[in-house]
Amino acid sequence: MAVAKNYAKVLAYKDEYEVARLQSDPVFLAQLDNEFAGSYSLEFNFASPILAKKDPDTGALKKRKFSFGMLTFLKMLARFKWLRGSFIDPFSYSDDRKLEQTIIAEYELLIDSLIISLTPERYVTTLALAELPQMITGFGHIKKNNYEKAKAREIMFLKQFTDPEDSLDNSKK
Repeated sequence: MAVAKNYAKVLAYKDEYEVARLQSDPVFLAQLDNEFAGSYSLEFNFASPILAKKDPDTGALKKRKFSFGMLTFLKMLARFKWLRGSFIDPFSYSDDRKLEQTIIAEYELLIDSLIISLTPERYVTTLALAELPQMITGFGHIKKNNYEKAKAREIMFLKQFTDPEDSLDNSKK
């Protein structure tokens, strides 16, 4: 169950097409109309790799504010999700998308290697390894930092996996 849930998590990342779909969803927009009486305006804050500038101190992309007119662009972008992952997908070359693909490939390799060597003594450590994607949350530099933290834990758990005497089961004693 842990592998199924976490594999689904790494496969179902939110990219630009998904964000556009969610933000321009007619059901979501109708909910906004029901929540806010009278006139209101929407603003969108995005740190697009194409349009955003980097913070000189942190190197992180700085969010930019966009007006309600961005909704038209989002509706259009949502229709182009069929481009996702293709060679003509302009977003597939960004560091964020490359990280998403790396996470998927590494998780598949990890699970394949764990299954081959799974024993009752290694179960708890295997479960901890299978659940590591739960740590990888956020977007952009936040996701990258969480990925690096998860990789550090993976190294620790893999040491425990290769030495079942030092497993998580025994560390609780």
